[in-house]
Amino acid sequence: MQLDENRRYRMMVGPLPPIVNSSLPFKRGGLDANIFESWLISGSPLGNSRHMWFAWAQADLCWDPTAHNCHTEAACTWVSSDGSFLCACNEGYRGDGLNCTGIDECVEKAHECSPYADCLDTFDSYTCECWPGYDATDEGKCCVLDICSRNDTCVSGEKCLNDVNVNGFVCNKEPVLRCPSDSTHGTTKGLDVLVSTLADYGEAFISDEETPSLLTVSYSHPEGSSLPVGSTTVTISVTDPVSFTVKTCEFTVTVIDEESPEVTCPGSVIRKQVGTVFPIAIYPEAANATDNADSAPTLVYSPANNSQLTAELTTVTVTATDSLGNIGTCKFIISVETCPSNSLRDREDLPCVCNEGYFRDLTESTEIVICRCVECVEDATCSGTLLESPQTSSDMNSNSSTQAAATSRRLQSGDTGAASGGTAYKMQQHAQPIPNDGFTLVRRYPEVTVQPCPVKAACKRGNQEDYQTTQPGTFCVESNQGARLRVVGD
Repeated sequence: MQLDENRRYRMMVGPLPPIVNSSLPFKRGGLDANIFESWLISGSPLGNSRHMWFAWAQADLCWDPTAHNCHTEAACTWVSSDGSFLCACNEGYRGDGLNCTGIDECVEKAHECSPYADCLDTFDSYTCECWPGYDATDEGKCCVLDICSRNDTCVSGEKCLNDVNVNGFVCNKEPVLRCPSDSTHGTTKGLDVLVSTLADYGEAFISDEETPSLLTVSYSHPEGSSLPVGSTTVTISVTDPVSFTVKTCEFTVTVIDEESPEVTCPGSVIRKQVGTVFPIAIYPEAANATDNADSAPTLVYSPANNSQLTAELTTVTVTATDSLGNIGTCKFIISVETCPSNSLRDREDLPCVCNEGYFRDLTESTEIVICRCVECVEDATCSGTLLESPQTSSDMNSNSSTQAAATSRRLQSGDTGAASGGTAYKMQQHAQPIPNDGFTLVRRYPEVTVQPCPVKAACKRGNQEDYQTTQPGTFCVESNQGARLRVVGD
């Protein structure tokens, strides 16, 4: 590149529009320049006929090392406003930028090395190297006579520290650390882990006679850590910043899942005896079990579902077992409604019916009671059947409830006494004894009474419905008639 006396150089900038007497910035080939004037030359130096524009431009002389005279250890800065440049020596050198010489901090005593260290000059700085037998601190700026490595007279439990201010060394007592004993814990309630506390770990013994307040204590598994089922090794670290000592110890925390599943049983179940055989156990609702670690504990019923019942009251135990063998239980009752003696039920949705030769005893009271089947009275026959449909609860709660109570009975299992459930039947629905020929039903409530007719030949056996009214029943032979006696108590 050839410069003129004004530090300008000629450059080809075309093909471009004419640029005349301008000071626009222009960059070409990595050069930053200001174009001052331009002109057109017909025919390029390459010999073709294209019109090329040439211009005088002021160059960034720092870009070309041969265009300025800054020292090799100096930085060149171009001043674009007038095309000049500035030179400044690099760090670690001094001079006017045209001439730069290195600074030797060691020779000029411009360093901070210890009196017991050698200063070593580097490219742009220095380093300090302590003499043999001295311990370096702060990168050699402080060198202490290393007496400890030569003659450590400290006893066990102490650490020798070089100290120029105290006879060359001091014996610093190291901290004492003892871990708590190994321990075993159950999981945190409702979780499959133990959320640790320092109380779970136990108290560690930590002592330092020199500077106890400066000690720092850390746990590999700090308080609040989730420890899984199994064994976990916990490490305690105690750091003494004075003696640069770190003491550690370890202990084991074993976590076991001892939490039993929580089991919710269904409500009580009622079954009805059919015939003389107890029904089977049927559980229409399943028990529910939840566990902290097992999403689906195993449920076992005792007695099992569909097993044969053998008693009127059976306690069912539901046992839930999780994957680790923890057990939770709940219980519920299954009761069987049996028929009174001398009666049977043909189907579970049907009432109990007295056996042939028996009839329902209605002598207990005027209240709705649990009736029983008694042996048929002498001189009569008993079928023990039901003749009509049972009353509904709405019938029993009607305005005539007093009358209904006095004329209704239930035939159910259990002792006599006030009944709170079951199916109610009117007195007329209970098949009453049918007197034999020559006898008459003179009383049907509260006690059944069958007596011979005054003239036996005048009375004969009637049909069942003839004896279901509220009045005594006498069925006369044709051409005979007899007075009816009013039923006592009706």
